[in-house]
Amino acid sequence: MTVDLTSMSTKELSALVEDAQSRIAEQRETEIKELREKVLEMIFDAGFDVKDIFPSTAYKGGTKASKEPVEPVYRNPNNHDETAGARGAKPKWLKAMIDSGVDIETLKIENQ
Repeated sequence: MTVDLTSMSTKELSALVEDAQSRIAEQRETEIKELREKVLEMIFDAGFDVKDIFPSTAYKGGTKASKEPVEPVYRNPNNHDETAGARGAKPKWLKAMIDSGVDIETLKIENQ
């Protein structure tokens, strides 16, 4: 398919680019899904599990495997079953304690 770009206005060219980018994204998604299905079929047909072939990842329906769990750094003094690591979003109990004025250093496991 050949399109004469020289006769198109800026508005028409912009619309063409936008349509092309949208179509590229759709096609990419389709091709990735098809390839993933083929690879999984090959792995399972050979009698293996995904982790046998890709040991550093676990297949989660197309998403990357989460990182190894981190050791907890903070513990709720009112409920020792509630702990939190130093990365990511703070759990509700930790945020509530900080918001109420509790020094986060006192919640460190090493200080309890």
